[in-house]
Amino acid sequence: MFKKLSFRLSFVLIIILGVIVTIFTTYLVNDRSKQMKEMILKKGIAAAQTGAKIMGEILDNVVENEIFTEQELFDYTLVPIPLDRSIIASYRKIPLNKINDIQKYHYKTGLDKYLDTLIVSIQDEFFKDPQLIFAVLCDNNGYTPSHNTIYNKNLTGNYEKDNEESRSKRVFYDNKVAENTVKPYMLEVYQRDTGEEMWKISSPVFVKNKHWGSFRIGFSMKKTEEAINDLAKRLIIMMAVMLLITVIVINRATAYMMKPLNNLNNGVDRVSKGDLSFKIIVKTDDEIGDLAKAFNKMTSDLNEYIENLQKTTAIKERIQSELNVGKDIQKRMLPHVFPPFPHRNEIDIYAIMEPAKEVAGDFYDFFFIDEDNFCFIISDVSGKGVPSALFMVITKTLLKTESQRAYALEKVAYNVNNALSKDNETAMFATMFIGVLNLKTGILQFVNAGHNPPITGNDEIGYTYLNVNQNIALGILENFKFKAEEKIINVKDKILLYTDGITEAFDEKGKIFSDESLLAVVNNMKDEGSEYFVKKIRKEIKNFTKDAEQSDDITILAITYNGNE
Repeated sequence: MFKKLSFRLSFVLIIILGVIVTIFTTYLVNDRSKQMKEMILKKGIAAAQTGAKIMGEILDNVVENEIFTEQELFDYTLVPIPLDRSIIASYRKIPLNKINDIQKYHYKTGLDKYLDTLIVSIQDEFFKDPQLIFAVLCDNNGYTPSHNTIYNKNLTGNYEKDNEESRSKRVFYDNKVAENTVKPYMLEVYQRDTGEEMWKISSPVFVKNKHWGSFRIGFSMKKTEEAINDLAKRLIIMMAVMLLITVIVINRATAYMMKPLNNLNNGVDRVSKGDLSFKIIVKTDDEIGDLAKAFNKMTSDLNEYIENLQKTTAIKERIQSELNVGKDIQKRMLPHVFPPFPHRNEIDIYAIMEPAKEVAGDFYDFFFIDEDNFCFIISDVSGKGVPSALFMVITKTLLKTESQRAYALEKVAYNVNNALSKDNETAMFATMFIGVLNLKTGILQFVNAGHNPPITGNDEIGYTYLNVNQNIALGILENFKFKAEEKIINVKDKILLYTDGITEAFDEKGKIFSDESLLAVVNNMKDEGSEYFVKKIRKEIKNFTKDAEQSDDITILAITYNGNE
């Protein structure tokens, strides 16, 4: 399922939407929480300042009506109210410092008893706000002469209950509040002795322009947090419902929008299975429609291309077959049965020719001119492939024909060169080495036409390159006068002829084999027959080139002169 683009697209959109909804919900909850706390603070400030003003006026009236003097009003002397023995007995497991916290007092002047009937109902009016926990008047020492009705219950002997419900006439000192005579209000966030988190907002109370105490308003953050959590739950549920609806809508919309793409995918699947005649039908003018049109054109072009390819392949296969026949014919044109003259012990001869392409431009040949004179030829035609092969056939035929007419070798080269040079519009040429060895005398007559010099020698004296006049290659310049040369070949000497496919072979890194490497290989070989020499050299070339592509035709011809043994 996840492999489908429509599913992945829907999944991504849902994730993005889910993140946005989560962020938005969090923002709403935090913003609403902030607004609620700001509202509580404003409400608390107004209540504290209102209560402080009312309490100040009440205490001013107490002085003005001479119920208590101003001096008595500011007399904060407290007298402890003795605890009943039964209460003390009930508190026997409670630490003394905690019992002291719950201790109640009266003003020495009796002001607190008067205020019990005067301010309790006024303080209770503030409880119309459900978030309010207490609204109480305190003097500068933190003494509460009269608390709210819900905190004015009698002691029961249950410490936890008494600490929570009997808070009137106790001391809750707060030095910061006691010292505040300038700020219109103070906010303090704290843990109540009951463990509840509270916001206490206090405003100073002045009597006859003197700081008497403060009016304190307490809000329970528990109720506020409950309200915030309730809001968060409602928002989460609402957003979840919206997200669910949006997911369904996105899924349906994506499926609808992806339908053309699904059609395109199905069409591609059919085409991939070989049905190139299938046309994809997508009725949209968007990118998918353009893609379908392009794909239909591609399949049409591909179908046409395959038809053309089949025709071309058939032609190539026919050409390849013809080339293979040509290759076979070319191989059979060269001497390929060894030993070629088993009844003639004067010479040991072996040769190979490996084309770089289907057919080669290299060739070798050898034959007897008469009973005593043995002719051998090696040649390398310029270029490769079919043109070189055709030029090679002409060159080979001319050389053999002219050589068998008992002409001098320079005359043979002269005649063949003129025949090849005439009307040579392709400017092709052939390097050549031709030699005639008299098997009785060991005299070698030869002409070199721009070819690589042969290697001669034997195992005792070593091998060297034969000094030759290069002359020019055949087919370049008409009427060129070639020079023939002679050399005495000793019994057991070898004559090694080759083409530049040997010395110019390259390895995988582009390094060339070179003339020096070939000579070193020959000098390191044992005194074996001609076949050994040829195969050993070919093996060394393969070890050198490894997996590198063969760049040129490779031809090797080796002759061992045995004399009249």
